[in-house]
Amino acid sequence: MQNKILVCGAGAIGGYFGGRLVQNPRNDVTFLTRGSSCKNLKENGLRVISIQGDFNIKINISNDPSSLCPDFDYIFVCIKLYDTPGLLESIKHLFNDNVITVTLQNGLYGLEELKKYVSDRNKLLQGICRISSELKPDGIIYHTALGKIITGEYEDYGKDASKKLCSLLTESGIKSILSDDLKRDIWVKYTWNAIYNSLTALHMKSADSLFNNENTRNVVFKLYDAIKEIAGTQGVIFGGKEYKLIITDTMSLPHFQTSAYYDRRNGKKTEVQYFLTYLKTLAVEYNLENNYLIEFSVIIENEGL
Repeated sequence: MQNKILVCGAGAIGGYFGGRLVQNPRNDVTFLTRGSSCKNLKENGLRVISIQGDFNIKINISNDPSSLCPDFDYIFVCIKLYDTPGLLESIKHLFNDNVITVTLQNGLYGLEELKKYVSDRNKLLQGICRISSELKPDGIIYHTALGKIITGEYEDYGKDASKKLCSLLTESGIKSILSDDLKRDIWVKYTWNAIYNSLTALHMKSADSLFNNENTRNVVFKLYDAIKEIAGTQGVIFGGKEYKLIITDTMSLPHFQTSAYYDRRNGKKTEVQYFLTYLKTLAVEYNLENNYLIEFSVIIENEGL
């Protein structure tokens, strides 16, 4: 019996990981996409140039959410954060007690939106992507580094579903890790994204090069301290290990560019404000009036990112 899978979005994340799922004959995968992306995929197939092996495959595609039947085993949400409310409203008929829903989006905004539609929290999972991939204007996805997904229980929900997801990914040739502290791992990745997506898009520099300038280096440290304080309100305490992952390791990344950098370079809308808005909301909720994140959010808003 095949796994019936819906992948919402066929960009750098959905296209790459969805393509790997398609390569497993045990999976029946449909991509939900629209506009030029849908047209390109129908005409040229899903094209990926990858350090794990290139592929060009024909895929099942739909651009009409209403035509989809509520019989999926898995739904993967891989779209940009700003498109999330519209997507979820259009596929709300697909959510039921049988489907495992996985967001592979950055931050926590997507997960919070999904909670409005997925009634069984044990069937709702957050996946953390560790990958460097880009959908370029030629319609090809270029995968240049890493390529794994971390998942697990989140706030005591999703134990069985996360094990099933890991099995699905592993059987499809995708490296999968079952975290023993997913909430902490989400906040580490969230902090990284909030800092480096914001600053690389703002200054159009690589993440590692931010440390070569005193002004940008100081802002990195200020944002780290600000988000560390906010994370603490959620019971997530940053120490030496978290500092290494977010700060020290980034210094040695060779010319690493973020998705927000690529989006701004290509004239697209970025997700930066969606990273910061939730953090700002928490800062206000917990009366952290002097938290630097609030001041920084104003800078980002003024820049139109």
